[in-house]
Amino acid sequence: MTTNLGGSNAPGRARGYNGLAIASLVLGIIWLGGLGALLAVVLGLVGLSQIKRSGDKGRGVAIAGVVLGAIGLLVPITAVGILIASNRDDPPELSVDNGSSDTSQTTTGTVPASLDGTWSVRTGGDTTAGFRIEESFASGLTDHTAVGRSDDVSGSITVDGTEITEAAFTVGLDSLEFTDDPGLPVGNRANALKQNGLETDTFPEASFELTEPIDFGAKPAEGETVTASATGDLTIHGVTKSVTFDVEAKIVGDTIRVATAEPVPVALADYGIDKPTMGPVASIADAGSFEFLVVLGQE
Repeated sequence: MTTNLGGSNAPGRARGYNGLAIASLVLGIIWLGGLGALLAVVLGLVGLSQIKRSGDKGRGVAIAGVVLGAIGLLVPITAVGILIASNRDDPPELSVDNGSSDTSQTTTGTVPASLDGTWSVRTGGDTTAGFRIEESFASGLTDHTAVGRSDDVSGSITVDGTEITEAAFTVGLDSLEFTDDPGLPVGNRANALKQNGLETDTFPEASFELTEPIDFGAKPAEGETVTASATGDLTIHGVTKSVTFDVEAKIVGDTIRVATAEPVPVALADYGIDKPTMGPVASIADAGSFEFLVVLGQE
């Protein structure tokens, strides 16, 4: 007579509950700050595979563990999305009336009798330039606008009558600071951009040089904002492209404030910029925008 010592296939053996299925259900219930949820899904799936082969009990238990684990995983992801959405405080776009939060730059004096001549950038205070780009967090659960700005701006314009005949500005990108707060740590963005994306270690500056006069049509009254079109060469990441965009200007005391009328679109691929991925960011947009506000004083 042959005796069957056959373990799970032994005739008449009562089928017990699969251990991994039970563990999956328990971990799916207690969650353990997300770790239990992840283990619940993994153990539940493995348990289902074992049950299919062995015929053990516990298929429903394993399925319940997988479902509870999946729900547990969605909780932190959803929480991150809500946190980012509720913390959307990306700074407003730059304009002649809206600069940095630094109010140390005061405007004194009166409007010069003639605006003709060279006007140079007054550093500090409201003078700033930078870029904006959309980030996608938590696998696209929510988006956020990253805003990087630098107050390392130099340059000048030449005014002749109602026209700006010359203009050239340089921005130190290695001085970028990010002023938005998506609710997640972003302090390492600028460091990451030294070797990725803008590669500020290799290309520490961006510049713009006017190639056609800007005609405002008439001398604006003090405090009046006027808008005109500007065409020039924009250099970013070592690549120069001709761009045309609207600028606004305003005379305030003995200064002229010039700013982008709205952020100017910049396709990353046009400037040979590879999209970086940093920290919890799933992806960034294919295009961003640049903006500036310069406060100028007459030489």
